[in-house]
Amino acid sequence: MLEIALAALISFSATCDATPAAAGGCGCGASGSSFTICATKTTTAKNQQSIPAKTAAPSPKQSAKSKPAAATKVITPAKAKPVTNPTSCQEIWNVGKSSTGCSKPKSPAQTTVKKKVPAKPAVTAPTEIEITQSVDDQASAMVPTPRAFWYPGGSLTEGSTAYFEVLASEHQATVELFGEPASIRFVPILASWDIAGRVLFGFSSAQQFDEVGQYRAQAFVTYRVDYQLPGEAWVLAAAEITSASNELFVTVVDPPRRTLLVG
Repeated sequence: MLEIALAALISFSATCDATPAAAGGCGCGASGSSFTICATKTTTAKNQQSIPAKTAAPSPKQSAKSKPAAATKVITPAKAKPVTNPTSCQEIWNVGKSSTGCSKPKSPAQTTVKKKVPAKPAVTAPTEIEITQSVDDQASAMVPTPRAFWYPGGSLTEGSTAYFEVLASEHQATVELFGEPASIRFVPILASWDIAGRVLFGFSSAQQFDEVGQYRAQAFVTYRVDYQLPGEAWVLAAAEITSASNELFVTVVDPPRRTLLVG
């Protein structure tokens, strides 16, 4: 009877690192915008089989208990005709006479036949064979791209303030591991800004521009990565990945000149 036991051992990347992924290992994608689950599933099969044991020699008791060999059929020779005129020593002794120079012949030696005892048949002994097989699998999901914007938009007059905001929501992706559904979830937890070379924090921010020119702004949202295996509870904070938003450009112009009429 075949008895099989299954055990799954799964390991995951703990940080967002592009190096392992580039080498075919577990981690984030080379662009730093994806998260990959690396998993190993180990299957152990236990199989009971019967293996023939070595043939054992019979013990003295077994030899003693062996059935006796079949009796040998004795063939009685036909009676010889009486010898009236014995000539040889054997004939002289057969008729009960003795003669000078004839000694009594020796009886034929008895032959002892030893019975061959068959060897004990091979005994099968049950044994357990364990076979272990490991299978690797991996699944990836892309980090969402946050959306940034600013207002009032258009062009901004010198000395005015621009207001910035980045939209980032929770995103859950369904992936597949070993033919079963698994989940990777991205939860936004932190946002920062690079506005005209100045670093600001928060999903909303503001910046005053006192000089004419064109300025660049971009948001960076850090996502907490959670994952869930098939039929298992969520594993929280497995990694953190930062995703960049779209770029914004702010144009600052001189205030409009007033025309004075002189009368």
